[in-house]
Amino acid sequence: MPAPKGHPPYPGSERGAPFGFLAKDENTYTEEEAIELGVQLINWFFITRKNIWANQFWAEVAQLDLKTVQALEERYPRFKKFTTRAKQLQEGRLVAMPLNRDEGIDGYHARWMLARHHKGEWQDQQVVTANDEQKKLLDDTMNMADHLQAQIKKQNFSENSE
Repeated sequence: MPAPKGHPPYPGSERGAPFGFLAKDENTYTEEEAIELGVQLINWFFITRKNIWANQFWAEVAQLDLKTVQALEERYPRFKKFTTRAKQLQEGRLVAMPLNRDEGIDGYHARWMLARHHKGEWQDQQVVTANDEQKKLLDDTMNMADHLQAQIKKQNFSENSE
């Protein structure tokens, strides 16, 4: 559907999308357009140090759905190099920047984001190990607890049977 009479065309309609980039089918992007988007993404990271999250670029600046970005990555390997580089920049900033609330970046939030979106290396893992002495102490404690519970059951049984 074109713009109303007398209204300028919607952004992106010159490339075949009647309602802008969000309505453009992912199959209509050329490799040159995809690479242009990749260059814009990398440049966006260097506009300000607070540009950290690549998904924010896709949603707010490029107005693209993530499924479209994924389809472009699959179709154009050169475009995927830009998105991979953007993820490296994103992760590097979250790790290396002074994570200071005065600068608008919360260290706890950065840690949560890394754990959520880069599982494995950044995931908090609790490791519990016990040496042989601790294992014996735990076994003895459990044996003592089992013994006491058995004594209580015997006492309750003998009181109830009287």
